[in-house]
Amino acid sequence: MSIPSKFSSAVLDFIEGKIDTHHKHIIDLGCGKGNFYFESVERGLDMYYSGIDANEKAINEFKEKIIALERQSGLSLNVSVFPVDLESDEMLPPANADISVCTLVLHHIEDHSSLMDKVLSSSIVRKESYLVFSDLMPEEGLFHPESIPVAHKGVDPDIFAQLLEKKGLTVVDRTVFEGFMRKSPVDDVEREYNQWAIIAKRE
Repeated sequence: MSIPSKFSSAVLDFIEGKIDTHHKHIIDLGCGKGNFYFESVERGLDMYYSGIDANEKAINEFKEKIIALERQSGLSLNVSVFPVDLESDEMLPPANADISVCTLVLHHIEDHSSLMDKVLSSSIVRKESYLVFSDLMPEEGLFHPESIPVAHKGVDPDIFAQLLEKKGLTVVDRTVFEGFMRKSPVDDVEREYNQWAIIAKRE
């Protein structure tokens, strides 16, 4: 299992029992190649899913996997994927989602406050819905290869939780996952990376 898949799996483990994910509309903010979606499918979650990401190559690969899965299953899946840049695009697709998920994205975003203002002012997040954020604990900047620009070397969960509360959200639960081993693409040394997750609710 790849590191992004392991992170998605850890987030699903965390939210199970805390949020009802069945028959819900889930929007994945920074969906990439669909790791969170496919991990959810493997667990048998029945949901309507929307994904957005700025990486059109990753989105196209995601769509190809969806087409292959539909052919294999003979079913028409409730999946919509949009090429959207969370930072630069002014308009976000209407979703009115029950659950918003954002995994391993925040360390690529420079201004977290502006991101939250954009998300909360859009029709993505309805009232009485949940938002789930997860990212790397602060690290040395060795998680990604030097060719991939990042705005932050991990994200401090305490600071981000304070931001969520400042924006009027209620932090419901939070945790830290430890022990994800990965060989750094920068110096080829295997290191341990830790990940945090926060569940917040918009009242």
